[in-house]
Amino acid sequence: MMLFIKTKRNKFKGLTDELIISQFKLGNHPDIIEFFFEKYGHLVFGVCLKYLSSKEAAEDMTISIFSELEKKLREHSITYFKGYLHVLTKNECLMTLRKKKVYAVGIEALANEVEDEADLTKQQNLDKQLEQMISFMNSLSVNQRLCIELFYFKKMSYQQIAKEQKLSVNDVKSLLQNGKRNLKTMMLSIK
Repeated sequence: MMLFIKTKRNKFKGLTDELIISQFKLGNHPDIIEFFFEKYGHLVFGVCLKYLSSKEAAEDMTISIFSELEKKLREHSITYFKGYLHVLTKNECLMTLRKKKVYAVGIEALANEVEDEADLTKQQNLDKQLEQMISFMNSLSVNQRLCIELFYFKKMSYQQIAKEQKLSVNDVKSLLQNGKRNLKTMMLSIK
């Protein structure tokens, strides 16, 4: 077992990120998040800024990523931390952008766009449909709702969903198709 040498500036000097993480998983050095923030915070911020195009949003996302990092380090086996952190950051930024896009135009993808009502503006109609869609999502079966959320909101593939939910790819396709049909039927019933 390698001993950690503590210097005034860096007590992890000379150790690889992966070794530090393995020690952390054993219960040693709970302060590695601060270490990684000092080491990689500027890189995470740069990636966030590139994707989110706003300094405030990039700062918020950077803080969010590092606040969740401890949990993720315990859950995942990481062979190359810097690469993992870059991919994690990119995915979090893309998910944020997709959520914004899904809430703005995602209803079309899920319910094949319900026609605008004459007395509402397009934005008011979209907001109303979104609220209804969310409430209708809760009336779907658990598996249908999960598959729709993973496919449309998290942009996971059929194979990824099947693996995560322990289903066959055909089951995932069927759940998605039935869920979309049920949502469309419910949305059309309120017209």
